Amino acid sequence: MDTRGKIITSAIKVFAVKGKHGARMEEIAADAGINKAMLYYYYSTKNNLYKEVLAQIVKDHGCFIHERMKEAMSSSTDPLKILRVFAGVHLEAFMKDENRTKVIIEALSSQPKDMAEAVRMKVCEKGAPVMFDVIREGIKKKLFRDIDPRQLLISIVGMNMIYLAAKPMAEALLDFRDEREQQSFLKSREHSIIDLVLNGILLRKGQSCAH
Repeated sequence: MDTRGKIITSAIKVFAVKGKHGARMEEIAADAGINKAMLYYYYSTKNNLYKEVLAQIVKDHGCFIHERMKEAMSSSTDPLKILRVFAGVHLEAFMKDENRTKVIIEALSSQPKDMAEAVRMKVCEKGAPVMFDVIREGIKKKLFRDIDPRQLLISIVGMNMIYLAAKPMAEALLDFRDEREQQSFLKSREHSIIDLVLNGILLRKGQSCAH
């Protein structure tokens, strides 16, 4: 890993624990195994480093989701199956690295402008327009009601994110006995989300496609 990669990796760890305002450049430099002067050579301010961290996380998540969805869509044209895959892949992207997820959650709640800027930056091919087409195809095939694809997509994303954002409270409320039980819950989470959503969007026999 090159120096810039080491800095980003260490910054993610420190920002996850301390947040944007609590993190110190000295801590990040020490974790990366470089001196503070070198850190400032690459990133002149903590704010610049924080924005780079957010952009990298968003890009990595976006590319992960894009590649997995490309695989799914190359093996199936079923809008329902593709939608199920999306719900699971989106959750998986955020469960892969707890520190990265903590940084994103903190940014969403405390640094919305930085988060919006990171999302607007050019990343791997955007997945939302592709999923909009999948949903429209489901409507065309009379599998789904005539719903707004934007509303559906943000509902799926939101239901995934709410568990991640409220994870400590959820763990206490659900009272998991051990790590295995928690992992089992997460594994079934994607199915629970999409089944809940499908109850609202599937076009039932005799039902009109229009609102």
